[in-house]
Amino acid sequence: MDTLARIIALCFLGVSSSAETPQCCCPSPLIQAEEGHNVSLPCYVDPSVDLSAYTVDWKQTDLNSVVFSWRHGHENHGAQAESYRSRATINPGDLSRGNLTLQIFSARLSDSGHYRCFVPKLKTFCIVHLNVTKEINVRSSTTTSPNFHSTTTTLKPDDPDKLLAPLLPVGIIFLLTVVGFCLKKRVTIRQCVGELKGQKRGVDRSIHVELQSLENSTLKDDKNKTS
Repeated sequence: MDTLARIIALCFLGVSSSAETPQCCCPSPLIQAEEGHNVSLPCYVDPSVDLSAYTVDWKQTDLNSVVFSWRHGHENHGAQAESYRSRATINPGDLSRGNLTLQIFSARLSDSGHYRCFVPKLKTFCIVHLNVTKEINVRSSTTTSPNFHSTTTTLKPDDPDKLLAPLLPVGIIFLLTVVGFCLKKRVTIRQCVGELKGQKRGVDRSIHVELQSLENSTLKDDKNKTS
């Protein structure tokens, strides 16, 4: 009976201790990033443990490259791959709260791959996949894309303002042309009228002189007949 009680107690203690063992958690198994941007790979242990005195490693498993290494309370730059130096780090203050989130600055296309967050003492790890893509330039892709589609706008009959808008410049030019032509003709007409008036005055004078001469001749003839 005592032996059975001991076995049950040991099993209970084993289950309790295993339930309290911190485990690495990667809440976002897939991270998308654009080339040249900073990116975070989240990882933490649950329940929270102060990891500042623990050994912590981040590794790019596809290339078997050490991305970040923490040893004896300091970053272990000697173990870090050359391509990640000065570009990958963990906030030391977060380690005391069990936060192992990795920061990668100026992401490169070559950074794409699987990353493993590992705490050897706790024998726990988790994996995050990072996918880095080229930054899309909306303006250049719009102007140079061979698949660019032009659009045609159809004006509705009940939209007179839009219909008249293209004709307005043509109407203005036509109006100015007509005004100029009329002004030019007006000057010509004035000149013609002046000339006509001058000719009329000359004709009137000639007729007046002829009438006066005829009248004088008639009076002279009458006098001669009388005498």
